[in-house]
Amino acid sequence: SGDHWHGFGDLAPGFNMLDPIKATIITPGLDMSGSFGETGIPAALVSKYLAEHGVVVEKTGLY
Repeated sequence: SGDHWHGFGDLAPGFNMLDPIKATIITPGLDMSGSFGETGIPAALVSKYLAEHGVVVEKTGLY
């Protein structure tokens, strides 16, 4: 709190901002029971596409 280097303004007391630049992309297809849906995009394909277009992919998984 009070730091201005990140450009995100003041944080509320007790609030933690871990990493405001990361994004999580959830692709449809595999549900919580482990069953595949009728439609979906495999996360590995999305990761490959993003990496080929200059996005740094940190990790990809079935979670």
